Amino acid sequence: NDSVTRLASQLQPAAPASEPPALAALLAVPEHARIKAMRNHVRGRVAKILGHDQDSAVCDGTNFFDLGLDSLMAVDLARALGGAFGIELAFTDIYEHATVNTLAVAFLARIPAAVMAKPAPDPAATVTAARAPRIAFLFSCQGGQYFGMGRELYDTEPVFRARIDACDRILRPLIGVSIRDVMMHGDDRDAIHQTRVTQPAIAALQLALADLWASWGVTASAVFGHSLGEVAAAIHAGVMDIESGLTLVAHRARLMQSTAHGSMLAVKAPHACVTGWLEATGLAVAAINGPEAVVVSGERDAIDALTARLRAGGVTAQPLAVSHASHSPMMEPILPALHGAIAGLAFHEPRLPIVSNLTGRRSVPGEYDARYWCRQVRETVRFHDAAQALRALDIDVYLEIGPQGTLVNLLAAAGLLPAGGGLASLHRGTGDRATMLRAVDALHAQGQQLAWSEVRTASGRTGSPRPVTDCRLANDRRVA
Repeated sequence: NDSVTRLASQLQPAAPASEPPALAALLAVPEHARIKAMRNHVRGRVAKILGHDQDSAVCDGTNFFDLGLDSLMAVDLARALGGAFGIELAFTDIYEHATVNTLAVAFLARIPAAVMAKPAPDPAATVTAARAPRIAFLFSCQGGQYFGMGRELYDTEPVFRARIDACDRILRPLIGVSIRDVMMHGDDRDAIHQTRVTQPAIAALQLALADLWASWGVTASAVFGHSLGEVAAAIHAGVMDIESGLTLVAHRARLMQSTAHGSMLAVKAPHACVTGWLEATGLAVAAINGPEAVVVSGERDAIDALTARLRAGGVTAQPLAVSHASHSPMMEPILPALHGAIAGLAFHEPRLPIVSNLTGRRSVPGEYDARYWCRQVRETVRFHDAAQALRALDIDVYLEIGPQGTLVNLLAAAGLLPAGGGLASLHRGTGDRATMLRAVDALHAQGQQLAWSEVRTASGRTGSPRPVTDCRLANDRRVA
C-alpha cells in the first residue's frame, strides 16, 4: 500500500500545513489499514533512535528496553511521535506501552479524540520559540531524608558522583563518618536520621543535584533555602565556597544535636492565632509556611500540652518527626559556640538573587555573616513571605533541590505556585532518573533549552540507566 509506505518513511514534519503531515497521511489510509501504518511508523521511529539502518531490526513484540532503549531515548521517542502527529505524548507513555504493537494501538486510540477536541498544531511552532522559563531553585530543609537518597544518580551520573565524593572528603574529618555511606552504601540505615550527619548529607545531596541540573543546562534565576537548605542555597549562590559552607553545616549540625531534646508541631491556623495560643507557653513560631501553615517549636511537654489543647478545640495539629526543637529558645545555648566556630569563615556577596529565611525578602549587601547564621538557627523561617518575594522576581517555575518535594507541596497547598508550577528533583519511592526526567519533560514543555547530548553522554559512561519500574508513579503529573 503506497499510503502505508509513505507514512512509514515520513520521519520528520515537513512544511506547515493544516495538520501535521504524519497525521494527514494516517487519516488518508483506509481505516482497516491504519493500525498497520501506525506500527510501521512507530517501528521506524524506534529503529532510528536506536541507530539502526533498517526498520526490520525492531521486532513488533519485543520490549524497547530489551533492544537497548534508555530513559533519554524514551524522551526522544515521545517527543518525535508526539510532534509528528500533533498530540502530547509523555515519555512515561513509552514505558507503559514498550513494544511496537502496544504503543501503536495506544497511540492510535487517542488520535480521533485529540483531532476532534482541538485543531492540529502548526508543526513550524516549537516550544523553543518561547522565552526560557525563569527557574527558582528551592533548597529544602531537614526532614525529607531517607537511606538510599541519590543512590541511582551516584551510580549513573559522573557529575553527581564527583560532587558527593568531594563533599565526603571535606566532611569526613569534621563529622567522623562518610556521608556517602550514611546516605546510600552503609550498613546502618538509621544513621541518616541523626542530626549531626543528616544536615551534612542533605547539603551534599543538594549541591550534587544543583551541579547535575547545571550540567543538563538548567540554571537558577534565583534561590531560596528553608532552614538548613539556606546554607546550600548560599553556597550555590556564591556566598561561601563549598569548604566554608560545609564547615558551617557540620558545626551547625553537631551543636544542634547537642541541645536538649525537643519537639515541633505543624498547626493549621493563621499566624496571628498561633501567636496568641503560645503566650506563656515558652514555645516559639519556628516557621510560617503559608497563610494557615505554621510550625511551633520548643520543649516536649509544652508541645504535648499545646497539641492536646488545640485538638480539643478542633484545630489540626500534627507533631513532626524530629528530635530537636529548631528555631526555638532551646537553640540559644549553642549560639555563642556556633559563632566562635564560624566567625573566621569568609562570606561574599551572592552571584544570584537569594531570598532570606530571616526577612522573607531578597538579601541585601553585607547581610550574610557569622551573626546571620546564628540568628538563622534560632529565629523564624519566613517561607510564606519568601514565596511572595520570589514572585516579585518574575519566577515561572520552582524546582526543588532536595530528597523530596516538601517545599513545592507547601506552596501548592497555599496556592502560591507560579504559572509553571513546582517540580521535584527526587521523590522517595520513584527512581531518581525517572523523577529527574519528569521534571525535564515539564521544563522542556515550558521552553527550557536542555543539553540533551550532555545528559546522554554522562549516562552512557556507566551504562544505561534503569528503566522506570512503576509507570503509575512515573506518569503521575501532580506535584511530587
